[in-house]
Amino acid sequence: MTMSFAPQESSSDLWTERAELSGTIVASAAYGIHICVLILILRAPKDSISTRLKRLLSCGVIILFATATIQLASQVRLLQVMWIDKRDIPGGPFSWISIQYTLASGTVGNVGFTVATFVADTLLIFRLFVVYGNNYYLIILPFLSNIAAATLSGIAAVQSVHPDSSGFKLGERNTMIPFFVLTITLNILLSLAITYRLLSVRRLVTTVVGAEHAKLYTSLSAVIIESAALTSVTGIIALACYIQNGVLQHFVLEVYDQIICLAPQLIVLRVALGRSYEGESHGELSTLKFRRGAMNRQTVTAQSEVTTVLQLGGSESTTITAKSTEDLEVKIDNDICV
Repeated sequence: MTMSFAPQESSSDLWTERAELSGTIVASAAYGIHICVLILILRAPKDSISTRLKRLLSCGVIILFATATIQLASQVRLLQVMWIDKRDIPGGPFSWISIQYTLASGTVGNVGFTVATFVADTLLIFRLFVVYGNNYYLIILPFLSNIAAATLSGIAAVQSVHPDSSGFKLGERNTMIPFFVLTITLNILLSLAITYRLLSVRRLVTTVVGAEHAKLYTSLSAVIIESAALTSVTGIIALACYIQNGVLQHFVLEVYDQIICLAPQLIVLRVALGRSYEGESHGELSTLKFRRGAMNRQTVTAQSEVTTVLQLGGSESTTITAKSTEDLEVKIDNDICV
């Protein structure tokens, strides 16, 4: 007679535990990528950015890495309690998932998540500020939304400490669902705004100097990284799974914790390597100089957003200035057609 060593738990409970373990493994892999990105950022020369910006980005990078570490450590501690230290809890290890946020490690991880989302969204808002030429008015509403999202997340963290509360019960879900909707919607709108800006610049640069020179800043990979599309896509999936309240949420939410911290790090890495789009300098004009004649594109020199020198042959030179990329594009087209 074959003996069965399967635990006395339902199939649904076992799948939930598998999802917790699988999500933690994938999150650990993402954390490994996070370490590599952090090392690259710290080793990058960063000569092209100001000292003040270096300090700001370094502070954000360190906070995100610290919160990613805290969240992963908290999850590992939960698994240790579930399956090693206190696995004989009534109801089986699954019971710990329902009360994980009442543990000290769960509370610390929850706070880490709140800090991570606020810092990550703040860096993305700052990126929006940069690519739109240091436009303060543009970031007022996103910043207020970010504060509101952080407040909701903080309230949920406080609620989760109560013994009768659980992140997967109705009480805290009334707070977490609005938080997820707000922060993920904010990410999506910021990503779309940054993507639109990058594609607009791509069109401009392609018109002036050709598609080859536009690839560095506006390639598909650049758009995905600089718009933090990874966070938006993962966030949509996480929100759908959380609202459905199914098994898959236990996998996706663990990965989402790390993606939140990793996506802004990739943007900072591009800034540190001098491969990011820096936007217009506030209060400055965008200038293009080129020579009439046969259009033999040879060199490009960038001094601000689209300050470019083209050598096209002939002896006559023309200078075009504009206060925005849209005006600049019109003037370039008109002059080239003359």
